[in-house]
Amino acid sequence: LLEKAGVCTAADFFSALDTVDYDSKLLKNVNVGKTYYELEGYLFPETYEFYCYDSAECATLAVDKMLGQMDKILKEEKAIVVFSGGQDSTTCLFWALEQFKDVILVTFDYGQRHIKEIECAKAIANELGLEHHILDMALLNQLAPNSLTRSEIEVDEAIPDGKTAPNSLVEGRNMLFLTFAAVLAKGKDIRHIVTGVCETDFSGYPDCRDVFIKSLNVTLNLSMDYSYVIHTPLMWLTKAQTWELA
Repeated sequence: LLEKAGVCTAADFFSALDTVDYDSKLLKNVNVGKTYYELEGYLFPETYEFYCYDSAECATLAVDKMLGQMDKILKEEKAIVVFSGGQDSTTCLFWALEQFKDVILVTFDYGQRHIKEIECAKAIANELGLEHHILDMALLNQLAPNSLTRSEIEVDEAIPDGKTAPNSLVEGRNMLFLTFAAVLAKGKDIRHIVTGVCETDFSGYPDCRDVFIKSLNVTLNLSMDYSYVIHTPLMWLTKAQTWELA
């Protein structure tokens, strides 16, 4: 559209995306080298006026205006955080508190062995005075026996053969959690869902990959005729970088 309107060329626009130096907390963890791809969903559609003559200059201005509008919009939006009470989801919670006007939490009880995380989730939600929902997902425990739900199964310390997923994989967990979070969100007029999945250190879990999240985001939008945005602030961070962010 920018190219058709004579604002800038597509090449200059993508170049501006790859070299963007935008001071935004929302974008500070965008993966360098894949910037134009990771910015998908953050370029807010709106009517803009541009006062420039050079294509490259206009492209940079366009990116700046779109990202600025996204920041402004998010400050008036609400979000729901998939919250286990562990390090990653707690980091995502405080990230969300910086980005959104209001935040609510949803925790899933599926009979996990690390049940203390749920107690931590309750305590954190209570301390911050946040609305907190705990949903019973016991059926998942029945369907997907693994080392996170069975005390008699020892947890794999590494991927068994370098290819097979570890026995701590709970099949379908993130798909179900995000789907139920989306149902809850729509009932509360919330479009933004925040989750702590990470592909950089995904350890063989297929439902932690960026391609899965993007696919599910489209599926949720189509299945419920609602414009969700799934945010994954830790997607391209290592554990060390997540700790630093926390």
